[in-house]
Amino acid sequence: MKQFDVVGIGNPLLDLVYEVDEEFLAEVELSKAGMFLISQEQSQTLLDRLENISRVVGPGGSAANTVTGVALLGGKSLLMGMVGRDGHAELYDSCLCTSGAQARFSFDSLPTGHAIALITPDGERTFAVYLGAAMQFREQHVDRDSISQSKFLHIEGYQLEGEQLAAAKAAMKHAKERNTKVSIDLADPHLIGRAKTDMQRLVAAYADIIFLNEEEAHAYTGKRGEEALQELAKECDTVFLKLGEKGSLVWHNQEITHIPAQQVTVENLNGAGDGYAAGVLYALAREHSPVKAAHLGTLVAAQVVQSSTARPEKPIHVLANAYKSSENTE
Repeated sequence: MKQFDVVGIGNPLLDLVYEVDEEFLAEVELSKAGMFLISQEQSQTLLDRLENISRVVGPGGSAANTVTGVALLGGKSLLMGMVGRDGHAELYDSCLCTSGAQARFSFDSLPTGHAIALITPDGERTFAVYLGAAMQFREQHVDRDSISQSKFLHIEGYQLEGEQLAAAKAAMKHAKERNTKVSIDLADPHLIGRAKTDMQRLVAAYADIIFLNEEEAHAYTGKRGEEALQELAKECDTVFLKLGEKGSLVWHNQEITHIPAQQVTVENLNGAGDGYAAGVLYALAREHSPVKAAHLGTLVAAQVVQSSTARPEKPIHVLANAYKSSENTE
């Protein structure tokens, strides 16, 4: 029996969350809903502009949000990544462990990375990200034993470009050799634009599951909705296409199933997709069908969007029991 439900590889980034108006985004020249990589100097300049605005601080990063969600549901999960030898790393590790997830961090001389999340009144999020130490994760830092002991290896798409690519490929190759299923979140349309060729090659070779949203699907396939799913199905057997307030589409066994969204009041959209993936992977690790798993993912995502951070603020382990007893989730 495998020890972990999910082992994730991603960029451990401390989330710095601010509520701003759209005028502020224009002033700092950031396009709404985008994800922008910035230098340490640019980060400091932006933080100076935000000095008088209150913020919420917590551990973030796409894969980290997902493995945390799995742990909060009652599963066993672990995160690999690179952090600095600083207070931010200590805070990050402490918060991750408090959730119940485990960490296998390597250390670098650069500062721990952070993501400045700018939330506008409509709940949309815009990211300015300084990756810092996270970018130094390499093949020698991959904990192969943990991958062997996990049902799923979850890779965030940001690992599929640059010098981190070799580490992600080695991890996925090892997973395949050890009967660990590979899940990939394609992460961001701008990333897909930069790394599409490598992504397509790796997805076709290793992915058992793909997570992506409408804009990412369009960047990857040039199509939308069910047409995008049919293109993605040529490379992967199981695909979860997130549609925001419209719910999600699941491709599995040559069938498309629509899963409606939960109707809730949105506080912010940061981390909703990661929470969805957490619910799905938790359920799949317990051998539920992808369609049933998507229902739990939807419940978790609904909790995330009602919180002020990228993770649910209310206990969600009760959701795991609620979805199991539902009569209409198959």
